[in-house]
Amino acid sequence: METLEHRIELCQAAAEQLTQYLQTLSAEAWCHPSACEAWEVRDVVGHLTAGAESYAEALSRGLQGDHSARLDDLPPPGAPNRAAVIAQRSIARRESLGDQLLATFTASHHHLQDLMSSLSPQDWERPCSYPGGDLRPAHQFLTARLMELAMHAWDIQSALDPTVLLFPDSLPVLLERLPGVVARAVRLETRLHAPRCYRFALTDAVPSQYDIVLADEAVRMESEGTRAVHVRCQCDTGTFVLLMYGRLTPQTALASGRLVVESTRDPMTPFSTWFKFA
Repeated sequence: METLEHRIELCQAAAEQLTQYLQTLSAEAWCHPSACEAWEVRDVVGHLTAGAESYAEALSRGLQGDHSARLDDLPPPGAPNRAAVIAQRSIARRESLGDQLLATFTASHHHLQDLMSSLSPQDWERPCSYPGGDLRPAHQFLTARLMELAMHAWDIQSALDPTVLLFPDSLPVLLERLPGVVARAVRLETRLHAPRCYRFALTDAVPSQYDIVLADEAVRMESEGTRAVHVRCQCDTGTFVLLMYGRLTPQTALASGRLVVESTRDPMTPFSTWFKFA
Protein backbone atom coordinates (compact mmCIF):
# COMPACT_ATOMS: atom_id res chain seq x y z
CA MET A 1 0.00 0.00 0.00
CA GLU A 2 1.29 3.44 -0.88
CA THR A 3 2.44 5.51 2.10
CA LEU A 4 2.23 9.24 2.74
CA GLU A 5 6.01 9.29 2.80
CA HIS A 6 6.01 7.98 -0.77
CA ARG A 7 3.59 10.70 -1.85
CA ILE A 8 5.85 13.32 -0.27
CA GLU A 9 8.73 11.91 -2.33
CA LEU A 10 6.59 12.02 -5.49
CA CYS A 11 5.67 15.63 -4.74
CA GLN A 12 9.33 16.55 -4.44
CA ALA A 13 10.25 14.68 -7.61
CA ALA A 14 7.47 16.38 -9.58
CA ALA A 15 8.52 19.81 -8.33
CA GLU A 16 12.19 19.16 -9.12
CA GLN A 17 11.40 18.00 -12.65
CA LEU A 18 9.28 21.08 -13.26
CA THR A 19 11.93 23.40 -11.79
CA GLN A 20 14.62 21.91 -14.01
CA TYR A 21 12.39 22.38 -17.03
CA LEU A 22 11.55 25.98 -16.15
CA GLN A 23 15.24 26.79 -15.80
CA THR A 24 15.71 25.98 -19.51
CA LEU A 25 12.98 28.32 -20.77
CA SER A 26 13.69 31.50 -22.68
CA ALA A 27 12.04 34.78 -21.70
CA GLU A 28 9.76 34.37 -24.69
CA ALA A 29 8.69 30.87 -23.61
CA TRP A 30 7.61 32.15 -20.18
CA CYS A 31 5.04 34.33 -21.97
CA HIS A 32 3.82 31.51 -24.23
CA PRO A 33 0.16 30.45 -23.79
CA SER A 34 -0.18 27.34 -21.65
CA ALA A 35 -2.76 24.57 -21.94
CA CYS A 36 -4.78 26.42 -19.29
CA GLU A 37 -7.12 28.69 -21.22
CA ALA A 38 -6.09 32.37 -21.04
CA TRP A 39 -3.05 31.59 -18.84
CA GLU A 40 0.52 32.06 -19.95
CA VAL A 41 3.26 29.72 -18.72
CA ARG A 42 4.32 32.27 -16.11
CA ASP A 43 0.73 32.58 -14.84
CA VAL A 44 0.61 28.83 -14.17
CA VAL A 45 3.86 29.11 -12.18
CA GLY A 46 2.30 32.02 -10.29
CA HIS A 47 -0.68 29.78 -9.51
CA LEU A 48 1.55 26.96 -8.22
CA THR A 49 3.49 29.46 -6.11
CA ALA A 50 0.34 30.93 -4.57
CA GLY A 51 -0.97 27.41 -4.01
CA ALA A 52 2.09 26.32 -2.07
CA GLU A 53 1.90 29.44 0.07
CA SER A 54 -1.82 28.95 0.72
CA TYR A 55 -1.45 25.26 1.58
CA ALA A 56 1.44 25.93 3.96
CA GLU A 57 -0.55 28.61 5.75
CA ALA A 58 -3.66 26.42 6.01
CA LEU A 59 -1.67 23.46 7.35
CA SER A 60 0.21 25.61 9.87
CA ARG A 61 -3.03 27.15 11.16
CA GLY A 62 -4.77 23.78 11.30
CA LEU A 63 -1.97 22.21 13.29
CA GLN A 64 -2.38 25.03 15.82
CA GLY A 65 -6.10 24.32 16.09
CA ASP A 66 -7.17 27.34 14.02
CA HIS A 67 -9.89 26.11 11.64
CA SER A 68 -11.36 29.48 10.71
CA ALA A 69 -11.47 30.54 7.07
CA ARG A 70 -9.38 33.49 5.95
CA LEU A 71 -11.24 36.73 5.30
CA ASP A 72 -9.82 36.81 1.75
CA ASP A 73 -10.46 33.14 1.08
CA LEU A 74 -11.57 31.77 -2.28
CA PRO A 75 -15.20 31.22 -3.25
CA PRO A 76 -16.25 27.64 -2.44
CA PRO A 77 -15.81 24.80 -4.96
CA GLY A 78 -18.57 24.96 -7.54
CA ALA A 79 -19.10 28.71 -7.20
CA PRO A 80 -19.43 30.29 -10.66
CA ASN A 81 -16.73 32.90 -9.96
CA ARG A 82 -14.19 30.55 -8.35
CA ALA A 83 -12.12 29.98 -11.52
CA ALA A 84 -12.02 33.70 -12.28
CA VAL A 85 -10.89 34.56 -8.76
CA ILE A 86 -8.15 31.91 -8.87
CA ALA A 87 -6.95 33.27 -12.21
CA GLN A 88 -6.91 36.86 -10.94
CA ARG A 89 -4.94 35.93 -7.82
CA SER A 90 -2.49 33.76 -9.74
CA ILE A 91 -1.72 36.51 -12.24
CA ALA A 92 -1.49 39.12 -9.49
CA ARG A 93 0.98 36.94 -7.57
CA ARG A 94 3.07 36.45 -10.71
CA GLU A 95 3.08 40.18 -11.43
CA SER A 96 4.10 41.02 -7.87
CA LEU A 97 7.10 38.68 -8.05
CA GLY A 98 8.55 39.91 -11.34
CA ASP A 99 11.90 38.28 -12.07
CA GLN A 100 11.79 36.50 -8.70
CA LEU A 101 8.96 34.21 -9.84
CA LEU A 102 11.01 31.04 -10.33
CA ALA A 103 13.04 31.58 -7.15
CA THR A 104 9.87 32.15 -5.13
CA PHE A 105 8.14 29.13 -6.67
CA THR A 106 11.10 26.99 -5.62
CA ALA A 107 11.29 28.48 -2.12
CA SER A 108 7.54 28.21 -1.51
CA HIS A 109 7.51 24.57 -2.53
CA HIS A 110 10.54 23.78 -0.34
CA HIS A 111 8.80 25.41 2.62
CA LEU A 112 5.63 23.38 2.04
CA GLN A 113 7.66 20.22 1.46
CA ASP A 114 9.60 20.70 4.71
CA LEU A 115 6.36 21.31 6.59
CA MET A 116 4.73 18.16 5.21
CA SER A 117 7.85 16.10 5.93
CA SER A 118 7.71 17.18 9.58
CA LEU A 119 4.16 15.97 10.22
CA SER A 120 3.52 13.02 12.50
CA PRO A 121 0.93 10.31 11.72
CA GLN A 122 -1.48 12.09 14.06
CA ASP A 123 -0.87 15.45 12.37
CA TRP A 124 -1.90 14.04 8.98
CA GLU A 125 -5.40 13.46 10.34
CA ARG A 126 -5.82 16.97 11.80
CA PRO A 127 -8.53 19.05 10.11
CA CYS A 128 -7.36 22.12 8.22
CA SER A 129 -9.35 24.79 6.39
CA TYR A 130 -9.08 24.06 2.66
CA PRO A 131 -8.93 27.26 0.58
CA GLY A 132 -12.50 28.22 -0.21
CA GLY A 133 -13.81 24.91 1.06
CA ASP A 134 -14.58 22.94 4.18
CA LEU A 135 -12.31 21.31 6.71
CA ARG A 136 -10.16 18.53 5.31
CA PRO A 137 -7.56 16.25 6.91
CA ALA A 138 -4.00 17.38 6.29
CA HIS A 139 -3.19 14.38 4.08
CA GLN A 140 -5.64 15.63 1.45
CA PHE A 141 -3.48 18.73 0.97
CA LEU A 142 -0.56 16.45 0.08
CA THR A 143 -2.62 14.60 -2.52
CA ALA A 144 -3.98 17.86 -3.95
CA ARG A 145 -0.46 19.31 -4.25
CA LEU A 146 0.83 16.27 -6.10
CA MET A 147 -2.10 16.39 -8.51
CA GLU A 148 -1.61 20.12 -9.14
CA LEU A 149 2.11 19.77 -9.79
CA ALA A 150 1.61 16.87 -12.21
CA MET A 151 -1.28 18.42 -14.14
CA HIS A 152 0.10 21.95 -14.31
CA ALA A 153 3.53 20.71 -15.35
CA TRP A 154 1.77 19.11 -18.31
CA ASP A 155 -0.14 22.36 -18.93
CA ILE A 156 3.17 24.22 -19.15
CA GLN A 157 5.18 21.72 -21.16
CA SER A 158 2.52 20.51 -23.59
CA ALA A 159 1.98 24.03 -24.89
CA LEU A 160 5.59 23.99 -26.10
CA ASP A 161 5.87 20.25 -26.84
CA PRO A 162 2.59 18.48 -27.75
CA THR A 163 4.22 15.05 -27.30
CA VAL A 164 4.95 15.52 -23.59
CA LEU A 165 3.36 13.03 -21.17
CA LEU A 166 2.02 13.38 -17.65
CA PHE A 167 4.47 12.70 -14.79
CA PRO A 168 4.23 8.86 -14.86
CA ASP A 169 4.44 8.28 -11.11
CA SER A 170 1.47 10.59 -10.55
CA LEU A 171 -0.93 8.52 -12.65
CA PRO A 172 -2.14 6.17 -9.87
CA VAL A 173 -3.01 9.18 -7.69
CA LEU A 174 -4.71 11.07 -10.54
CA LEU A 175 -6.70 7.96 -11.46
CA GLU A 176 -7.67 7.37 -7.82
CA ARG A 177 -9.10 10.88 -7.51
CA LEU A 178 -10.70 11.01 -10.96
CA PRO A 179 -14.26 9.89 -10.06
CA GLY A 180 -14.59 12.83 -7.68
CA VAL A 181 -13.11 15.24 -10.20
CA VAL A 182 -15.54 14.10 -12.90
CA ALA A 183 -18.54 14.24 -10.56
CA ARG A 184 -17.73 17.80 -9.44
CA ALA A 185 -16.47 19.36 -12.64
CA VAL A 186 -18.41 17.82 -15.52
CA ARG A 187 -22.00 18.42 -16.52
CA LEU A 188 -24.26 17.57 -19.44
CA GLU A 189 -25.33 20.62 -21.41
CA THR A 190 -28.29 18.73 -22.85
CA ARG A 191 -30.48 16.26 -20.99
CA LEU A 192 -30.33 12.86 -22.70
CA HIS A 193 -33.41 10.75 -23.33
CA ALA A 194 -31.61 7.72 -21.89
CA PRO A 195 -28.25 7.10 -20.17
CA ARG A 196 -25.24 6.46 -22.37
CA CYS A 197 -22.17 4.49 -21.35
CA TYR A 198 -18.68 4.97 -22.80
CA ARG A 199 -16.34 2.16 -21.70
CA PHE A 200 -12.64 2.99 -21.69
CA ALA A 201 -10.16 0.10 -21.71
CA LEU A 202 -6.81 1.34 -20.38
CA THR A 203 -3.98 -0.40 -22.18
CA ASP A 204 -1.18 -0.06 -19.64
CA ALA A 205 0.92 -2.67 -17.86
CA VAL A 206 -2.06 -3.45 -15.60
CA PRO A 207 -5.11 -3.24 -17.91
CA SER A 208 -8.33 -1.88 -16.41
CA GLN A 209 -11.68 -0.62 -17.63
CA TYR A 210 -13.83 2.32 -16.55
CA ASP A 211 -17.29 3.46 -17.56
CA ILE A 212 -18.17 7.08 -18.15
CA VAL A 213 -21.93 7.24 -17.71
CA LEU A 214 -23.86 10.25 -19.02
CA ALA A 215 -27.29 10.51 -17.39
CA ASP A 216 -29.63 12.90 -15.57
CA GLU A 217 -27.68 16.02 -16.59
CA ALA A 218 -24.58 14.69 -14.84
CA VAL A 219 -21.54 12.58 -15.64
CA ARG A 220 -20.05 9.92 -13.42
CA MET A 221 -17.06 7.61 -13.64
CA GLU A 222 -17.42 4.04 -12.39
CA SER A 223 -15.51 0.80 -12.48
CA GLU A 224 -16.51 -1.52 -15.30
CA GLY A 225 -20.06 -2.72 -14.68
CA THR A 226 -22.72 -4.89 -16.28
CA ARG A 227 -24.66 -2.06 -17.93
CA ALA A 228 -25.14 -1.84 -21.68
CA VAL A 229 -22.14 -0.21 -23.38
CA HIS A 230 -22.82 2.21 -26.23
CA VAL A 231 -19.23 3.05 -27.22
CA ARG A 232 -15.97 1.20 -26.51
CA CYS A 233 -12.70 3.14 -26.39
CA GLN A 234 -9.05 2.24 -25.84
CA CYS A 235 -6.24 4.48 -24.61
CA ASP A 236 -3.41 4.63 -22.09
CA THR A 237 -4.00 5.90 -18.56
CA GLY A 238 -2.37 9.27 -19.18
CA THR A 239 -4.62 9.96 -22.17
CA PHE A 240 -7.69 8.91 -20.18
CA VAL A 241 -6.78 11.26 -17.33
CA LEU A 242 -6.20 14.16 -19.72
CA LEU A 243 -9.54 13.49 -21.42
CA MET A 244 -11.38 13.43 -18.11
CA TYR A 245 -9.67 16.64 -16.97
CA GLY A 246 -10.69 18.35 -20.21
CA ARG A 247 -7.06 18.84 -21.25
CA LEU A 248 -7.48 16.74 -24.41
CA THR A 249 -10.49 16.60 -26.68
CA PRO A 250 -11.50 13.22 -28.09
CA GLN A 251 -10.91 14.58 -31.58
CA THR A 252 -7.32 15.57 -30.76
CA ALA A 253 -6.66 12.21 -29.10
CA LEU A 254 -8.15 10.33 -32.06
CA ALA A 255 -6.13 12.32 -34.59
CA SER A 256 -2.87 11.65 -32.73
CA GLY A 257 -3.60 7.93 -32.34
CA ARG A 258 -3.77 8.16 -28.55
CA LEU A 259 -7.44 7.15 -28.53
CA VAL A 260 -9.05 4.29 -30.47
CA VAL A 261 -12.82 4.02 -30.75
CA GLU A 262 -14.46 0.75 -31.78
CA SER A 263 -17.09 2.22 -34.06
CA THR A 264 -17.55 2.94 -37.75
CA ARG A 265 -19.39 6.15 -36.92
CA ASP A 266 -18.19 9.23 -35.05
CA PRO A 267 -19.65 8.80 -31.55
CA MET A 268 -17.10 11.15 -29.95
CA THR A 269 -18.48 14.32 -31.51
CA PRO A 270 -21.70 14.18 -29.46
CA PHE A 271 -19.59 13.05 -26.49
CA SER A 272 -17.62 16.30 -26.76
CA THR A 273 -20.84 18.27 -27.08
CA TRP A 274 -22.46 16.72 -24.03
CA PHE A 275 -19.36 16.39 -21.87
CA LYS A 276 -18.62 19.92 -20.60
CA PHE A 277 -16.44 21.14 -17.76
CA ALA A 278 -18.01 23.66 -15.42
